[in-house]
Amino acid sequence: MTVFVFVFVAFVIYCISSYVTYDQSIRNSNIIFPISVTISVMSTLLWISMIRILNDTNKIIAASFAWDTAVTMAYALIPALLQGKNLSWQSYAALVAIVISLVWFKVSCD
Repeated sequence: MTVFVFVFVAFVIYCISSYVTYDQSIRNSNIIFPISVTISVMSTLLWISMIRILNDTNKIIAASFAWDTAVTMAYALIPALLQGKNLSWQSYAALVAIVISLVWFKVSCD
């Protein structure tokens, strides 16, 4: 259950990061650097906390799969949903390929 909380918080953090990346007014302002640094520090601390709590290689591999999938979804869904940007079929195909490669990599780590 703890992993889901960490992954959800990471998803929210990366959604904010994705929004900041795609919002032109924020991207061109002076606050982009402090926001990016804060998001990076928060996500790193969250990751370190999660792996210290798990403390088992198999659990960490499973959690990293969930984490990577959440990050990928955040960066793919935010422009599509919040910004009203239409992604091409190639973008969706690339997203599927990324998720498949994540599954393949995480399964082969065992």
